[in-house]
Amino acid sequence: MATDTLIILDNILQAEDKSSNALEQFLETLTTLPEETLSSVSTKLWMASRDERWRIPIGESGVLAFFQGLIPTAKEPGLRLNALKIVGNACAEKDANRKRVLEEPLGIEPFVTALVDPERQLIASVVLLNICTDYEPSQLAAIEKQACQTLFSIIGDADFNGELDYFLRVLEVLLTHDAGKAATPESGLETLLRHLESGDESFDTALSLIAIISSLLTTHRFQTLVLKGDGLFARVLDTIEKTYELPVDPEKEAKDRSLAAYARNQLIEAVGDIATEPEFLDGHPLGSEVMKRVEGWLEIKPGREELVVAACMVFGNVGRSDEVCTTLVQTGLHLPLFKVVEDTAAKFEESVRRLREPKKEEPEIEADTGKPRPPTGAMSVGVIHAAVGVLKNLAIPAQNKKPLVDGGAFRTIRCMLTMEGVGVGQVWYSAVSLGRLSIVNTFENTEKLLSSTPDEESLFALFLKRYSEVEELPVKVEISRTIAAMLRIIYAEEEGNQLLLAALLSHSAVVEEAIWDMVRQDKYPVVRSEGWFALALFGREPQGAKRVFPHLEAEKELVKTVLEGDEKKDSDNVGVMVIEIKKNSGEKSDALDELTKVFFRLQGVEM
Repeated sequence: MATDTLIILDNILQAEDKSSNALEQFLETLTTLPEETLSSVSTKLWMASRDERWRIPIGESGVLAFFQGLIPTAKEPGLRLNALKIVGNACAEKDANRKRVLEEPLGIEPFVTALVDPERQLIASVVLLNICTDYEPSQLAAIEKQACQTLFSIIGDADFNGELDYFLRVLEVLLTHDAGKAATPESGLETLLRHLESGDESFDTALSLIAIISSLLTTHRFQTLVLKGDGLFARVLDTIEKTYELPVDPEKEAKDRSLAAYARNQLIEAVGDIATEPEFLDGHPLGSEVMKRVEGWLEIKPGREELVVAACMVFGNVGRSDEVCTTLVQTGLHLPLFKVVEDTAAKFEESVRRLREPKKEEPEIEADTGKPRPPTGAMSVGVIHAAVGVLKNLAIPAQNKKPLVDGGAFRTIRCMLTMEGVGVGQVWYSAVSLGRLSIVNTFENTEKLLSSTPDEESLFALFLKRYSEVEELPVKVEISRTIAAMLRIIYAEEEGNQLLLAALLSHSAVVEEAIWDMVRQDKYPVVRSEGWFALALFGREPQGAKRVFPHLEAEKELVKTVLEGDEKKDSDNVGVMVIEIKKNSGEKSDALDELTKVFFRLQGVEM
């Protein structure tokens, strides 16, 4: 009988028509067979399920459901494995069959349970992957049936010495869901780190371990665990460094390195998030070995520029109080940051120079050094942006401004503003922002910003040059705000203000144009208010009043609208500006007379 059954099945499977009809009829025979015969039959059906043409018929005929039902009950070892294989193959890229699996009474639970069986767990992990890949309902069902806990229990067992590959691949799929991360035991992070640190893993396996670690570290629960766990943060830093050392396949090196870079960047984001936690410095105080290690990452190593970005993210996120920022400047953190910016700017300029040279074939690795070529484009801009982000934090406390400028801030800013090429608008913005923060309420730094030498124009002159050239509004706004900050300082000082004002006004008409542009734009209301205040200051001295008067006439309607508007702060500043210009400019005009009358009328004064 067994032979007859196998012959019948062979005829069905060898037929041209790969439909469910014949299989559906054969299903009646299947239900009557003893396990010994079923084992032989299941081998043939398993082989058939490898043919994509049979997968949907296997599902439609009920054969899929039949073998799914055998997974928890079959006693014969071959049959137990074949039942898994049939379901796994039938579900490969077939959502219709995945849906059928979930609709059966036991659903996905038998496959999760099979993971625990040492004889079937590897096959079960492959089957589970086929059922869950690109099919969210299966993923959520597996999570609900404790697949995450089961998988971590298997690979976390001290006696586990099998292949991690498919267990990790299933975890990667399940941990795309918050529910999967929530179901992961806290011991799972230690398990992953331990496997990664063994150093025995292939590229794909190591990459999976890193991807899962970074996925878990997107959650506050695991970030807190790293924050409080003894040495865990340092081990995460180890993991970031390990991404540079993964054993890539020479035949697909570019792809492998790209995948490693993505995983590395995910980890760096997580490390940055961990450093934002208020308790971070409790366990990793400034000056500790871990923080010294992070600071060491500021030394640029070819091909490892992301470590600089990671270090900047950590210091940028811990440097959110005057106390911490002051300590960082006292310990000289700004000096390696200046070097990062200047060295990266130089490499960027070198890459631009190379691009402008006649094109020729060049190897990815420099022949004379064996080292990767310098970073170009987005990487250079990203490194500079990250470093300047930290410097801007350091420039906020009043006591830090002078040490930063004395240490070379203006030299670094000049380096950024002399960069040219694609993407430098963002660099110029960072440069001017740092310059503005460095002079706020600081007379000496303002004086240095305006100072020139026989060999070099003032940094402020370079600001104005860039203002005339740049199209990006944020860059223009930052330069305008810098001028406004300078005016505040000039008029706050009782001594030396005339000399500084003269130095400021010795530059082109771009100075006053930049201030008027602040009030013409309507994207940033706060900036408009700063502009009106700066114009009110401008009018306090005859030379300033004379410079802004022509613009007052041209912008009479705008001035009148704001003067009569509901924004009292702006209205008051505009009123002061009008009166100061009338008093100090020595100019006479109908526009000025009209605006003066409007001002007095609003004050309830008859003229």
